[in-house]
Amino acid sequence: MISHKYKCIFIHMPRTGGSFIEKILIDKDQWDINPKLKHMTASQAKLRYRKHWNSYFKFSFVRHPLSRFKSMMKYSEFFFGEKNINLLNKQHIDFYKKKFNYPNLIEIDTRFYSPKKNKNNLKNQPYLNFLNEKLDFIGLYENFDKDLRLILNKINFKFYFLKKLFIFNREQTKSKNKINYKINDSAKKEILKIHEHDISFFFENNSNYKK
Repeated sequence: MISHKYKCIFIHMPRTGGSFIEKILIDKDQWDINPKLKHMTASQAKLRYRKHWNSYFKFSFVRHPLSRFKSMMKYSEFFFGEKNINLLNKQHIDFYKKKFNYPNLIEIDTRFYSPKKNKNNLKNQPYLNFLNEKLDFIGLYENFDKDLRLILNKINFKFYFLKKLFIFNREQTKSKNKINYKINDSAKKEILKIHEHDISFFFENNSNYKK
């Protein structure tokens, strides 16, 4: 997603609060404008927005894999090949791995792009494969309010009603999260293995990427 008004480019990894950010910056969900552009990788965005890449503020958000996989269960048919999953198991993870080209896994929207075309992906780091260009800031979903405020200040976003907006978003999220999604131990082990480098880079060494 690109905003010429705020001179920024947002790399939207699925299930990290990105639709809320889109509505703030461009007043719509990117899905309603052009679905192909909603979940582009950083390298895809750099190519498409090459005229603005060096001058615009570029950012994204990541989320701890275990929390994110629970959120992905809301769209379980797309991610795991089965509708209405409440308990994620190794069979579902095996489907996910095959769909997104494990071990060189990259989670892109397979309705528009093929993960097998991304030949330079590295093993067991899907987040780093998705955010495969240097960005100015990568926030944590677990620190969403604070990190988003930093971003909005950076791009000179004038937010008189931002507090109300955050409260509204939080209440909306709570109302949608009434199902108690669970991940069994074997699936947890697989998820942590898939993201072993991502976890080390983003969640154990924050100073490596947050400036």
